[in-house]
Amino acid sequence: MSKPILTGSQRHEGAAPSDQDIYDRIFEAVLDRRLRPGAHLREASLAEMFGVSRTKVRQALGKLIQAGIAEQRPNRGTAVAAPTKQQTRELLDLRAILEPALASDLAQRRSPAHLERLRRHIAREDAARSGEQNADLIRLTGEFHLLLAELLGNGLIHTLLTGLEAKTCLSILSYARPDNCACLPHEHRDILDAIADRDGDRARRHMALHLEHVRAELDLEERAPDVFDLTAALAVPPRRRAR
Repeated sequence: MSKPILTGSQRHEGAAPSDQDIYDRIFEAVLDRRLRPGAHLREASLAEMFGVSRTKVRQALGKLIQAGIAEQRPNRGTAVAAPTKQQTRELLDLRAILEPALASDLAQRRSPAHLERLRRHIAREDAARSGEQNADLIRLTGEFHLLLAELLGNGLIHTLLTGLEAKTCLSILSYARPDNCACLPHEHRDILDAIADRDGDRARRHMALHLEHVRAELDLEERAPDVFDLTAALAVPPRRRAR
């Protein structure tokens, strides 16, 4: 669940946020797609917002840069990362290797408690989909993937997938087709049903198909840049050669 930004008197009611707190808050905003690629992360503004020193903000931004969620731009400061199309393709390739195997493995290890958590989560997705809470639905569909990794119990995979999910959010904001929608209603449920049946092969197939659909929602085709004709743009008639 996202946390509200501390403002005004709230800053003084408890200890000042740590650099990790600031990192977490910005990271959550990326996962919720509330921060767009290229958004400036100005040290002075963040220091004022959180009521901390610029040094502490700088430390948080350094962690975000190291995680690939932010980037340092010459003479422009720090901004939310803007993935290229090539980076996005590589990101989705990695998820296509990792997550079908994750779903298959979880199908072999799942417990009744795991299934209960997954069912509760999908019920929340369904509730958000049937209402007008699109922001909640976007967040929940991303959290489904992180929940699978959490239930598997492998901390390294969960950490890796959390970073991949954040970068995927930035890629979706950059390259989503005009008719892009959140995950199709049945796809997460299909994965859950396969896990519930302990059918690892089916869980793998459904996850792979789901990730293919995520990729298809993005415009990742490389196009040749338009050739710019300055003469035509300025409507200047061509000069005749001197004899």
